[in-house]
Amino acid sequence: MSATETPLVPPSILATLLGPPSPPSDTAAPCALPEDPRPMLRPSERGPAHTLWTGRSWPFTCPTPADVHAADWHGLAFVNRYGGAAGAYSVMEHLVRGIEVARAIGLSRRLVLAYGLHDVPEVGAPSDLLGPLVAHLQRHEARTGHTDEALRLRALAEDATWEKCGVLDVFRDQDQCAIVHRLDVAMCAAEKRDLLPGWASAAAHPWSPREVIRPMDPRTVRLAYAKFLEEFAPPLAREFAEGWR
Repeated sequence: MSATETPLVPPSILATLLGPPSPPSDTAAPCALPEDPRPMLRPSERGPAHTLWTGRSWPFTCPTPADVHAADWHGLAFVNRYGGAAGAYSVMEHLVRGIEVARAIGLSRRLVLAYGLHDVPEVGAPSDLLGPLVAHLQRHEARTGHTDEALRLRALAEDATWEKCGVLDVFRDQDQCAIVHRLDVAMCAAEKRDLLPGWASAAAHPWSPREVIRPMDPRTVRLAYAKFLEEFAPPLAREFAEGWR
């Protein structure tokens, strides 16, 4: 797997060649937390579930936006990327550092928000799937025509989370999703360069941060993510504040 591969989106998006990012824009509607009108059963009544940061249950076979709560996202500061091969470098730190880059290169507020939320579904099952595994499962799906259960569960988690956060439309739009993906690729290239053995000479990406990445402590990362939410999604920030312990 090369330094520019990442499992965020299907290969059709990965092959997209992009020009410069979209110009800055502050015209996007503020993040809102819509109520889910669908009748709800308790998570325990909807099949298998597991426990999240706050003690809430995540019914991973049938999640809905009502199951998503930002207080549980603190757990992302303790979910290590690359299967732990990069040390204590968390999913949340990946988001925090990418948010800084997104702002520096002038992405719209809408895209900055989408980037800052794109890996949030990994707080619940099936969590952070390793890139080579995802690529293998996607090839297996294409070859056999059968839906892979792990990829299906990941898609369910993404849809529920992004719908709750009001950014599902970004990830349904190929052009906008490709920009978020391009930044994700750039961050992956920098992380592998600085944190994974054998990747020091990997090719750089134009959007990759130039500073050397060294993992931050989880509390620092959580504070930085809280500030991001306060600026870009105050309703989510209020939920996130409930998760401090």
